[in-house]
Amino acid sequence: MKTGSLVKLLAEHRNLEPDPARNYIGASSIGSKCLRKLWYEYQLESENNKSQTMNRILNMGKILEGMLISELQSAGLHVTVGNDDNDYLFLSDSNLPYFQGHCDGIIDGKYILEIKTAKNEQFTQFIKHGYKKWNEQYYAQVQAYMGMSGLNKAFALVLNKNTGVVDDEMIEFEEDYYSQLKDRALFIHDSDIEPPKINGSPLYYVCRMCRFSSVCHT
Repeated sequence: MKTGSLVKLLAEHRNLEPDPARNYIGASSIGSKCLRKLWYEYQLESENNKSQTMNRILNMGKILEGMLISELQSAGLHVTVGNDDNDYLFLSDSNLPYFQGHCDGIIDGKYILEIKTAKNEQFTQFIKHGYKKWNEQYYAQVQAYMGMSGLNKAFALVLNKNTGVVDDEMIEFEEDYYSQLKDRALFIHDSDIEPPKINGSPLYYVCRMCRFSSVCHT
């Protein structure tokens, strides 16, 4: 077998079918800087197909998430995780049923648990600035889960992928903040046309990393 043939084999046999159309607005993305991206995620089926590399990244995150949950359970905490019996911790807004998500866990029936992994530089920023300033999209996700579930507190647990160090922050529910997230979801749902671009150039840092760049900047 020639060098590199394993990678070629994986590429040839990857699942080429697109993901099902996302017929909901996700808690994990509602805090995105770009409303146009949110609109595309909700409206476009063809762009929901994830690359093989992205699927690996997501799967690695799930493995590390499971490791941390096991450690919490071993430390004596009761952590409810998603399974067939609890609809994988499905949550949705009672007034906006298309605004949905699945949280990572619930601690002792009282606290939303959200787990993130970060490289050393990102982890340092989390320690220095706190969860909201570090990544407001992550913060919005946690606020959405609290608003949907009726729970008023959450723990964000962050793992440094370079060092294995873990830190956490307890986050309290902000009703006004959640109301703004619902306004965003309602706007995306009701809009018949694309919202304005976040920037006119495809070289803008947000656009450069967006999988909808080729659709948006045409």
